[in-house]
Amino acid sequence: MAKDTETRHIVDVDEHDVVENNRGELMLVLDGQADVPGDLPRLHLSAKRPEAILHRGTGPPMRLHHVDPEAMERLRAVDVILVSELKPNPKGGAEDVLHNYMAAIQQD
Repeated sequence: MAKDTETRHIVDVDEHDVVENNRGELMLVLDGQADVPGDLPRLHLSAKRPEAILHRGTGPPMRLHHVDPEAMERLRAVDVILVSELKPNPKGGAEDVLHNYMAAIQQD
């Protein structure tokens, strides 16, 4: 679930997944934001912690906590990733896709 951290203007995202298809392409799936992403979104990988910051081009950045070490290793090996933001469903079950876009990978 995403929660807004007002003091730093960062949205903390505790639930997210990095999935890989049979061609080795990666996709980041997470609870989305209502505003449409802007130009040049990027995913900044931390060198010291298992986390990443998604800069969407608009709105506050989104911090991904507890990125799986294997997922982080795979992210470091690619230049771009498909991001799929989902509309949170408080009742559980299927979620609707809000936004799909490509994001460049940046590393410390």
